Amino acid sequence: MDAHMSDARRPLTRRGLHRLAALLALGAGACGSASTGNQGSALAPAGKSGGKDTGPIRVQQWDAPNTPFGLWLQGYFQAFPQQSGIQIEIVPRKSDVSAAQEQAVWVAAGDVPDVFFRTGRGLVPYATFASKNIIRPLDPFIKRDRWDQSDFWPNLIKLMTARGQQWVIPQDFNQTLFGYNVAYLDQAGVPVPPSDWNDQSWTWNELVRRAQQVQTRIGADGSRWALGRPQGSWQLYMWTNGGDYLSADGSKVTLTEAPVVEALDFVAKLIHTYRVAPPPAAPLPPGQPLATEAVAMDTLAAAGLNPIRGQNKDLDFDTCLFPRGAGRYIAGGGGGGYVMSATTRHPDAAWEMLKYIGAKDYAINKVKNGALGPRISTAKEVFVQPGIPPKHAAVYLDAPAHARWEPNLTNWNDIQDDVSKALAPLWGGALSAREAAANAQRAFETRRAEGELFM
Repeated sequence: MDAHMSDARRPLTRRGLHRLAALLALGAGACGSASTGNQGSALAPAGKSGGKDTGPIRVQQWDAPNTPFGLWLQGYFQAFPQQSGIQIEIVPRKSDVSAAQEQAVWVAAGDVPDVFFRTGRGLVPYATFASKNIIRPLDPFIKRDRWDQSDFWPNLIKLMTARGQQWVIPQDFNQTLFGYNVAYLDQAGVPVPPSDWNDQSWTWNELVRRAQQVQTRIGADGSRWALGRPQGSWQLYMWTNGGDYLSADGSKVTLTEAPVVEALDFVAKLIHTYRVAPPPAAPLPPGQPLATEAVAMDTLAAAGLNPIRGQNKDLDFDTCLFPRGAGRYIAGGGGGGYVMSATTRHPDAAWEMLKYIGAKDYAINKVKNGALGPRISTAKEVFVQPGIPPKHAAVYLDAPAHARWEPNLTNWNDIQDDVSKALAPLWGGALSAREAAANAQRAFETRRAEGELFM
């Protein structure tokens, strides 16, 4: 659930991407030494018998310089040659295609940058490239240099690890919890939800009770709602009710099991029975729903705090736990980082760049620009801003230990698209939760055969 996962520039269809994906294996096959079986020994730069590997290497910059963090990142990358003696060429993001399309074209053309970004899940999941040997595992470098990762969130390293190997040097670990408009809850006489992970009182029943009170107070004219669009975070409701997409060993799709169906039914009832969230056809003002004051409560990612502050500097908003069902509290966890091409001629230089991305200076500026960041110490030092809403921002500091994320399937984007289509009639009120879950199960099982579970 990374902040970078919303990439709307998608003129190429999924079917078109499948055609490009067919070329990925060809590109990987031409890579020669890209097999994961022999990468541990391929640490010396090609064409050198000794001495330091000075590149040159090509590095894709994730954030464009037209954003505050992107501008800082450009300068950070530009300073690397002077600090390291390694020459680089910065590859900017294209503005007319999605990241997935851009990177698929690289692979098809056999022109992959030495260092580029991938996500844990979502937009450009690393599993898709790792399974085809387009990127190389980083453990040989980490172990050789005894590079200390103890300051990174443990679950973030877990997210970036599969087949016993770490594939990504992380740059963020975004966490999704819950946020609320303090004034709206005050007006309705509703107590604020807890931000203490040991307080078990914030249940679905409590969410409904408080949401109905708020809806009565602020939503009489139909222009404001107690909740945003809960169907956009239905998987968080599933996880807090003890459900999941797959069985623990990954062998079985479990979308028709009781905890999942109950969660789907609850989300639909928030819209159609309790009437505390807008129907799909009901418009909301453009912008972040809490910032526009169109809703009183909504899911809220750590990376969403700065956008709210920027859109509505006078808004008194706060953060809390995501309400739980029959299970435990969770946070929606996602993140991304940078990887090394399996075909780089300068692996040592590329590794030095990855360590530079993983340094604390990078993490500090990531957090200052509105993210939780990859490092524990940096989040504790910088993320909470005293005197500035939200008052309980520190709730996010414990969220990584409770993070959940989607299965590591190489074709997860396609599966997610088909499952979303299967559930759409439920959110519109045309199907029951059980019927929609059965359709989603079939869609998942059909698509799953086209991909690989990269565990």
